[in-house]
Amino acid sequence: MTFTDKLIASGYEQGVDDRFDGDCYIRWSYAEGVIHVYQKCENEGEWNFMEMTEDCDVITKVRFKPDGNRIMISDTTEDQQIRRTIQKKIENEMPLQLLKRIVYEVRCEELGIRPDSWKLYPED
Repeated sequence: MTFTDKLIASGYEQGVDDRFDGDCYIRWSYAEGVIHVYQKCENEGEWNFMEMTEDCDVITKVRFKPDGNRIMISDTTEDQQIRRTIQKKIENEMPLQLLKRIVYEVRCEELGIRPDSWKLYPED
């Protein structure tokens, strides 16, 4: 399934609003009063994600390359606050052993294998 297929399956429509060109995939979020727009960039394989007001004022704009695993990329103020909270926890509260375990699991996942119990239990 291509990235554009995933957008369509997620409720995005192409060319439904005259304010946007044909390379845009649009979904209205009526509850939030915003428009979510994915737009192909001139650079091969790159896309823009924009969150806009009903008057087409840009709230958020992110350039990215889709990787097949993700469909939504956002960078709202709330997302930024959550990231800062995570960063503070990592820096101030997480023990080194836990951080090593997390890195190990992520790396195994990237390589398509299941992690074993390395660093899962406290070292005595």
